[in-house]
Amino acid sequence: MRHVKRASMFRGSIAASIVVGVAASSAPALSAPLIIAEQPGVVRQTERSAKWSVWTRCVAPGGPSEVWARRHGRKRLTRVMRSRRPCDAHRIVGIWRDSLHVIGPMGADRRRLLSVDLSTRARAVIAVDGIGSGADQILAADSNAFRLAWLRVVGPDGDRVAEVVVRDLRTGADQVVHRRALRSGAVRPRGVWVNGRGDVALRELLAGAQYGYGSGRERVRLLRKNGKVLTLVRAAPSVHVAGADLGSKTFVYSLVRENDRRVWIYGWDLAAGRKRLLRVKRSAPKSGAITPPAIAAPRLFADRSVWRERAPVGRRFDDAVRSATLLSGPRSRVSLQRDVRRQRYFVGPPAIWRRVVLWPVTRFSGPGGWRGGYEGLSSRRARTKIMVAPLRP
Repeated sequence: MRHVKRASMFRGSIAASIVVGVAASSAPALSAPLIIAEQPGVVRQTERSAKWSVWTRCVAPGGPSEVWARRHGRKRLTRVMRSRRPCDAHRIVGIWRDSLHVIGPMGADRRRLLSVDLSTRARAVIAVDGIGSGADQILAADSNAFRLAWLRVVGPDGDRVAEVVVRDLRTGADQVVHRRALRSGAVRPRGVWVNGRGDVALRELLAGAQYGYGSGRERVRLLRKNGKVLTLVRAAPSVHVAGADLGSKTFVYSLVRENDRRVWIYGWDLAAGRKRLLRVKRSAPKSGAITPPAIAAPRLFADRSVWRERAPVGRRFDDAVRSATLLSGPRSRVSLQRDVRRQRYFVGPPAIWRRVVLWPVTRFSGPGGWRGGYEGLSSRRARTKIMVAPLRP
């Protein structure tokens, strides 16, 4: 999809040690990275804010699962949460000031959305799954600056409704900004992203035949706070939205197609209404999951996006953290980890705050195969370094 003809298929529808890569052009690159933490286990989620770096740690694929944090300028690591559940029992939503927002397990099969004070580890429950049929259910959540949004399903059986709730973290006030009845099953909300203004991007599965909806197609709509609605993604059949992030003026997302190893990454200039292809690369595994972190889930700060990709190169693999300026600026490779054929490394998804990038590099004690190299779920013993570096202007 480097060429226009290939890109048009979806238009309108759809380091052994760390090696710091030098950009192919004069594009900005990362300076030498700093190791801020090193621990046994695998890291599959990261988050960065003005004061904190946060990550999950899987001691082994079957658990326990933990959340760790380090305050900038301090050496001490803090274990924020722990569960005996399998990897990714906790889903990091975001950070605002000293508060970490996370979806965590509760009981046998329920989840709750929590606010955790990173300094004291005090917890406050924001939303929780109910018990039994007709109970409330949390589907997804996202935060940006002082806005927290979550997607939930409420109402009795036969009359279920999907709602998007946005909370102003400064005041604690909640507002339901979107409702959709689920009785027909034609449109099923699946994901949500929020920006600092309170606008919401909603990922939906068009599952029914009513009203001309195609079976299994996906779309992402931008629901502006002023009531206007803009369709950002309308995917072709067998094409899926793998990851996305929403800013006040920008939107970035990645697409995958079934039975195709390529991943497409696009950026939107929302003010000008322009879309740009940032990257297309054969970087999905031959088999297994085509969901993050196995494939790129781009993250966004202002107009700069970062993501990780794992690409086969001959008999080996290259794991890169890449950066792009969405609107008109350069694209660059910001770090590179070379791996062997049997896959002993896993480079986890990066996070960005201002011009600072955070990412994990895991080394397995032996061959990890595609489950280790792409997903970080090898049963081999592992050790992870948490890397951080500033992007050059």
